[in-house]
Amino acid sequence: MKGVSIQERYDDICKISGLSEEIVRRVFKATRESLVKSLLQGERATLPGIVTLTPELRNKINSGGTELIPYIKIKASASAALETELAKQQGFNGSDLKERELAQEKAGMQLLNFVNQDDNTENGVLTHQISALL
Repeated sequence: MKGVSIQERYDDICKISGLSEEIVRRVFKATRESLVKSLLQGERATLPGIVTLTPELRNKINSGGTELIPYIKIKASASAALETELAKQQGFNGSDLKERELAQEKAGMQLLNFVNQDDNTENGVLTHQISALL
């Protein structure tokens, strides 16, 4: 799945907010510093309307196996506001999603030997194979 690059994210936020890229970058930097500060103190860190990050102190054994090294594992959970906004949508807006779904469906049909290879149509179904599946 293709993701949005960081620069594309900055550009999109600048376009939506009307703020300069410099201001947006400064806000993100301050946000990151604030989140790190909270997480290092063992506190949950929330980005209002987006996500809540919950730290868990864990230990791992060093490469020599002689000592435990503490580290912070972060669990993220989407905010109720974000989940509500996503629930309002009618699926993904990705242009290649339909093509990918059709390709997966065709591959699945071919695995089941469901597609009629004798016909030039890609949607032909052999009726004796359907009854065998029932």
